[in-house]
Amino acid sequence: MFAIKPRLRTKFARLLKKPNTDTLELLSSVLLLFVLTMSADSSKNPIWERLELGRRSKAAQGGYAGYGSPAFGEKSVNGHLVTDDKEQQIIELIRRHHKSGKSLQQIANWMNTQGYKTKRGRDWQRISVKRVLDRLYGKPPRISNTPESDSTPNKET
Repeated sequence: MFAIKPRLRTKFARLLKKPNTDTLELLSSVLLLFVLTMSADSSKNPIWERLELGRRSKAAQGGYAGYGSPAFGEKSVNGHLVTDDKEQQIIELIRRHHKSGKSLQQIANWMNTQGYKTKRGRDWQRISVKRVLDRLYGKPPRISNTPESDSTPNKET
């Protein structure tokens, strides 16, 4: 089983011995104990560390690191990202409609009436259109644990 910190183990043991313990209280305590244990152990898990090192190594060699599906307009071929010409045409349609002043919802509605689907074969939503436009116009993705996000900007006074 998971390595449980002695203080948590003692608290859990006292709860089990307590007469008339409410089932909901017991279950919530077990859940809390499980979450605390998992979060404490996840940073020490060598499997996750090896996976992360493997992804970084592959990315450093120019391969697709495999953090989910490639972005709309790209596809993975033999471990490398390449442009998807069909999706690039759709991106161009989205760009034109956006430049003409249409709202994200209007673009999504138009895409759906024309029969266009997202990468996963679903109808377009305004957030899907926004993500395509954000990537197109260079909005940086929100990724934690990057050197840029860890450093604080220097403020000159």
